Amino acid sequence: MLYTFPGTTKGSPLVADGRIYALCEDGWILLLEAGETQFTEHGRFRFAHADRRDAWAHPVILDRRLYLRFHEKLVCYDVRRAR
Repeated sequence: MLYTFPGTTKGSPLVADGRIYALCEDGWILLLEAGETQFTEHGRFRFAHADRRDAWAHPVILDRRLYLRFHEKLVCYDVRRAR
């Protein structure tokens, strides 16, 4: 393991356009950047209240839109870079 990011649970990462989107099993979505020795967090929000740590679906990006699923909930976010 190269390095860890303390304070988070395990999750499903997705790398796109130099960004790392990580859906943690406790329902948090993180926007990370990998550095030489550590991750830098650029943002986070609570996507789902996964009290049983059951947010396991992998995030997907299609046409610059991020899709997140938690049980019957499916949401889409526009993740285009600001110009």
